[in-house]
Amino acid sequence: MAVIQVKKYKIIKDKDGNKIKVQKTKEEWNRETKNGTATWYFYSRYKINNKTKQYKSGVFTYQRNAKDEESLFKVKPLEYIKTHSKRAKINELIDNDYKNNEKVLDDYYEDFFKYDRTINKDSTAYDHKKNYYKHVSPILGSIKPSKLDISIIDKFHEEISKKDLSHSTNINIHSVLSKFLDFLKIKGVIDINHAKVHGTFKHKIDEETCEEKQIKYQTEEEFNYFMSFIEDNYWYAFFNFLFWHGLRKGEQQALRWSDINFNERTIRIHNSISKSITGGVKISSTKRQKDRTISIADKSYNVLKKHYEYMKNFDRFDNSWFVFGYGNTINDIIARNTIDRHIKNIYIEISKKNKNINRLTHHEFGRHSHASYLLNKGLEEGFFREEVYEIIAERLGDTVEVIRQTYAHVYESKYYEKTKSLLKI
Repeated sequence: MAVIQVKKYKIIKDKDGNKIKVQKTKEEWNRETKNGTATWYFYSRYKINNKTKQYKSGVFTYQRNAKDEESLFKVKPLEYIKTHSKRAKINELIDNDYKNNEKVLDDYYEDFFKYDRTINKDSTAYDHKKNYYKHVSPILGSIKPSKLDISIIDKFHEEISKKDLSHSTNINIHSVLSKFLDFLKIKGVIDINHAKVHGTFKHKIDEETCEEKQIKYQTEEEFNYFMSFIEDNYWYAFFNFLFWHGLRKGEQQALRWSDINFNERTIRIHNSISKSITGGVKISSTKRQKDRTISIADKSYNVLKKHYEYMKNFDRFDNSWFVFGYGNTINDIIARNTIDRHIKNIYIEISKKNKNINRLTHHEFGRHSHASYLLNKGLEEGFFREEVYEIIAERLGDTVEVIRQTYAHVYESKYYEKTKSLLKI
């Protein structure tokens, strides 16, 4: 079993019967790789009717997508082939393999998956599917829906808790199960969603403290220190823009020059890059499916303008190009792992001089830091707390409630220090 990249040559026999390598024709290459955009596949084995068979998957844009699909295949190979294979003979064999067996939870999941894609983004439905087959299916997949009850859900929670996953991951796993059972209830397969009745995961005892989990962010001073280590103008513009605007990673990837109005000093945010259900990535709407227009930060305007003038020197450039990419097609975006690798490498360089540096992710570097900066700045300027929350929510494309819950401790810590100062009088 392995994840493999499509070769540019093929093996044929010459006139003497010897095997030789020959270059594939352009037509053959395009046909096998979707015009060169998808070159990864996985190769594996499975058993059916007590016989071992070989399976070769379709092609995917990225190696990681092929690995994800291979993981799904290993859990339930027959279910996977039935869903993805176009060969009627295989499907017929699988149908015979399941014949006369009463349906279990796994038998219903692909129907739910199709439904999930109609109400959520493909990337969200795909994440649900991975969580189901990785965590839910091994424990509950072979159980008949009619046999589910509170005690089984309780045991399911116990098994998941043994994995020592993060609390948020546990919450996501339970959510997938509950949404799936809601679907079965709508379809009349079950009468009660016992996962919903049971309730989601509670915090582990050792996580129960008086303090809420605090977000990580940086101050403007820490940001300037980080920027002093960047020599490349492209990446300087990237991280400057990130800190002063707080876009989500997918939103920053999808931003085009046509979305930026230098005269009005505004940025229109209406697209995001997300995972495609067939592998690779696609352009979709923002997380909350709502467009927003924000102002360009003064401390970012000149840096962004300079980046624009630089990009205009490239052949065939026009305003449909991505701001942080080299073209206007999905293949021209800056990859997520490229972003993560660069931020990691800069922190490695900084740590050589400063061992106490607080290493941040893209989300923490930009979104958390920008929101915290706005909150502190707003309170210093005399704005009411709720008023600042509304400003941040509008700029980041979130709800006031999410902003309040996420950044409340920033407000509290600021006024804790003020209270200490007052008590010294």
